[in-house]
This record gives sequence, C-alpha cells and structure tokens, in this order.
Amino acid sequence: MKGFLLLEALLTMIVIAVALVALNAALIMMVKSNAAGEASVVSTQISQRMLEEIRLRRWDENTPIPSSYIKNPSAIGLDAGESASDKRTFDDIDDFQGWTESPPRDPVMNVLSAFDDYATSVTLRYVDGTTLDSVPPGTKTDFKAITACSWRRQRKSICLDTIMTNR
Repeated sequence: MKGFLLLEALLTMIVIAVALVALNAALIMMVKSNAAGEASVVSTQISQRMLEEIRLRRWDENTPIPSSYIKNPSAIGLDAGESASDKRTFDDIDDFQGWTESPPRDPVMNVLSAFDDYATSVTLRYVDGTTLDSVPPGTKTDFKAITACSWRRQRKSICLDTIMTNR
C-alpha cells in the first residue's frame, strides 16, 4: 500500500507539471498579445495627439488672422524663419511635412517621457477635393491631406489620416 500511494502522488505531480507547462505557454502568448494591443492603442493615441496639435495651426502661411478664405496657398513645407528641429516655430499646418520625433514631444517640445520607445512622423500633401487623390507636385488645391504615424520600437506603425480644407 505504501508504494501505491507514492506512485499515485508521483503520477499526480507529473500530470500537474505537464498542465503547468501547457498553461505557461498560453500565459506567455497572452502577455505578448496584451503588449501588442497596448502598443497599438498608445500609438493610435499619439497619432491622434499629433493631428490635434497640427489642427492648432493656421491652414496656410498666407491665411489672414482672423482666418478667411485665401486664393493662393503657399507651397507645402517650411517657410523662412521656421526651424526643421523645433515645431514651436511652425505657424501653419504644412510646416509639419516630414516632421519626425522620437520620443514624442508636447506642443512646447517637452519630451513625453512615458513614451520613450515610441516615435511619430507626419506627411502632408495637397489632394483633389472630389477624389481625394494626390495632385501633381507643385499643384495647389484647397485640400491638404495629413497622415500622422506612430509606432513603438519593433512594432507595426499606426497611421491616422485627415483632410483639412481652406476655409
């Protein structure tokens, strides 16, 4: 009888060990999936934050204050007196063309330290108002498409698009 009890205890321990190994693999997969989901949510929020920051600027360099419709928008990109490394100098939305920041920064260039392993980039272009297709280089329309992409290191980027119009 003593040997039987020992054998039963040993078999029970083996069954529990095998079950724990299987559960451990599922737990690891769940933790990785959770981390990927978190990175996607944070990247989406950082991209949205960047779009909101861009919306704070005038539509175009030539837009009067208070804003009203302008007939001759400027070319996309930086204008005189604006720094490619300091977005505080940007006065219109097209100044953000080609902007990247890693880690993300707030509107006054303070590092968002909780997101050190994230990065953000912005592209901007004129688009056709009816098809929303890009127009040939040098062509100006009343519509600018803005794409803000954010990502965590070694993760897929999350991009958000918006169209802003000349009012």
